[in-house]
Amino acid sequence: MANERGLTRYFGLTASSELDSRHRAGYSRLYGITSWCSSSVSSPQYLEADFRKVITVTGIATQGDNEVDKWVTSYTISYGYDRQTWFNYAGGKVKGRVLIIQSEQVVVINYNLVC
Repeated sequence: MANERGLTRYFGLTASSELDSRHRAGYSRLYGITSWCSSSVSSPQYLEADFRKVITVTGIATQGDNEVDKWVTSYTISYGYDRQTWFNYAGGKVKGRVLIIQSEQVVVINYNLVC
């Protein structure tokens, strides 16, 4: 999550699981000393941001953990309005698009979203 400015105090973050106390959802910031890591490699693992109002998200950035060799290699984006019904981000025309990213630990990978 492109959260390098410490914006977590303005919205809530939850995750499907957390590796340990040093890898909680709230640590999902770029350039941090640690990060969010799930406790499992099985699907589905997720990081959820509750912005508390309707906003436009223009991009996603990911970065591997600074301490352990863990990073995201692919992900999908879903959005919703009530935390019960979810819609897959279509990337302009493709439904349920899976985004494949390079396997990097410390390099930030950016993906601009198409409206």
